[in-house]
Amino acid sequence: MKKLVFFIFFLPFAQAQNLFVDGVAALVEDKIVLKSDLNQMVNMMAIQQKIDPNKNPNKYLELQRSVLNSMVDQKILLELAEKDTTIEVGEKEVDQALDLQVENIIRQAGGKEAAEKMLQQSIKSFRAEFWLEMKDKITSEKFQQKVLSKIKVSKKDVFAFFESYKDSLPIFPTE
Repeated sequence: MKKLVFFIFFLPFAQAQNLFVDGVAALVEDKIVLKSDLNQMVNMMAIQQKIDPNKNPNKYLELQRSVLNSMVDQKILLELAEKDTTIEVGEKEVDQALDLQVENIIRQAGGKEAAEKMLQQSIKSFRAEFWLEMKDKITSEKFQQKVLSKIKVSKKDVFAFFESYKDSLPIFPTE
């Protein structure tokens, strides 16, 4: 079995904003996360979460790290999913998911022009570039659902886990 290896090359937000250079943000086996894809995804998430990078650069940087970790996780899942021949994703399914994503971006940005400005490209161009990413995302999600559906946890298992790890679990208020 191959080992999954990834490297992360990360530019702080301030540097990335002043310098436009595409490159590798992360590598998982033969799957690459480009810096431009990372920035595009971060901008999309920033729109959805109403994070203005100019007003809150720390929150934007935190979002950037979170998105990169998520993209790496997705590439790992995709690597595993591609070995599973039972996972199928159709073009229509990808188109529908992409339509929903685009509608959400436009709505949350406050219109098509605002969305295009935030994405730094036209919606049509975004759809073309993001199509394969969406297909990979759906493939990864289907694989994850397949794996998780096989996990059975009983009440006894939950109590055993709690007893084993109760010292390291956070305390939640009783509500």
